[in-house]
Amino acid sequence: MALYSLYQNKNEHMTGSYQKWYARPVVTGIKSLTDVAKEIQENTTAKEADAYAVLKEMKNVLIKWLQEGYRIKIDGLGSFKLGMRSKGVAAVSDFTVTENIKSTRVIFIPEVEVDSATGKRFKPLIRSVRWTNIDALANKDAVNAQTDEQEP
Repeated sequence: MALYSLYQNKNEHMTGSYQKWYARPVVTGIKSLTDVAKEIQENTTAKEADAYAVLKEMKNVLIKWLQEGYRIKIDGLGSFKLGMRSKGVAAVSDFTVTENIKSTRVIFIPEVEVDSATGKRFKPLIRSVRWTNIDALANKDAVNAQTDEQEP
C-alpha cells in the first residue's frame, strides 16, 4: 500500500494554486542495496552475496555507460539516461562547461507496456499501486486502539 498525505500550498506567489490542497507521497523508510539482495535471495535461488555482487557491479556499469552517452534500457524496469541544465550564451565561443553547465541528473523513464485486451498503455512498476491517505489510516488506527482499549 502506497501512502500519501495532504498539504496546503502556502506560497502566495503561486496565485493559481495558493491555498489549494495537494497530495504528496509519504516515504516510509529506506531500502539499501543489501536489502534488495536479501529480498532477491528470498524470491529466487540466488544467494544474497551473489545478488549483492551483481547489483553492485550493475551500478558501476550504469555509471560507465551513462558517462559514455548511452541510454540504458532494462527490460521490465525502464531506461536510464543523463540530463542536464545549462545556461545559454550568445556565441558558441562564450560557452564553457564550468560556467554554463549548471547541473547533471539521471533521468529514469519507466517501461511502458500495452494491455493486449484493451490496447491501453501502462507502466508495470506502478500498475498495481493503491493509494491510502496516511492521516485517514492514522485516524483509523486511533479509533481501533480506542475500541481495543474499551473491550473487557
